[in-house]
Amino acid sequence: TGDGARGSPQQAPYDRIIATCTLPSVPPAWPEQSSPGARILAPVATGLVSLEVRATAHGPRAEGHFLHTPAYFVPLRGASPLSGPVARSGGVPRRAIGNELFRFLLTLTAGSLDPHEALSLWEREERPQRERYGITVADGRQWAWLDDPEGPYTWPLAG
Repeated sequence: TGDGARGSPQQAPYDRIIATCTLPSVPPAWPEQSSPGARILAPVATGLVSLEVRATAHGPRAEGHFLHTPAYFVPLRGASPLSGPVARSGGVPRRAIGNELFRFLLTLTAGSLDPHEALSLWEREERPQRERYGITVADGRQWAWLDDPEGPYTWPLAG
């Protein structure tokens, strides 16, 4: 028994990591302890992200899109709780708060976008589906993105 977020370096490298708790971000140990080509499947925000690990000159890079389905798991033990999207949505129209995909965006961008900025983005991008979002873990940092990891819509992940 141990802390799954720390991995298990003595048993690495891994070709698959599947998390069964909601994470604020991807534990850095996971890409570091994965083989090139490995897959990491993890619940982040209220989505399930599928990352592929690649070797680069700067170390491992894990990147991928969210799957289309929502995912609700108990939070990682000891992780800082994120404020719920509805709790921090003052002044946002009820029609948006009632939309599961908007709540996903609020949760994913917590700490980066205020609810009104998130609403503006959501409407401007025509209410993007979950699979247009992704996560990149590389060079000691990690970020969420819409459509392109190097594009205009990127947000650092909390955690």
